Amino acid sequence: MLLVIVELGYQSCWYEGHITDVDGIGKKMATILNVPDDYELVCFLPVGVAKQPLTHVEKMSFSDRAWFNGFKRANGMWKSPWFRQNKTLERG
Repeated sequence: MLLVIVELGYQSCWYEGHITDVDGIGKKMATILNVPDDYELVCFLPVGVAKQPLTHVEKMSFSDRAWFNGFKRANGMWKSPWFRQNKTLERG
């Protein structure tokens, strides 16, 4: 669906997770959209025209965003590819 949305000149973002939380936001959204009670909203695709042109974000290299057997260690720092800054961790 996301590919078709973009092909038609619109933009969207897949929302999942938060709408099924205990706060009931999914149920509220389902009520607004007149979804029958025997259905449960598990994802949401808002569709619209982008307010400003999209910009390309440079993707990190695979070796910087995937790792195996724990965190990488470089120069006495523990580094996670999910964080741009290094953090020193005390071991104890």
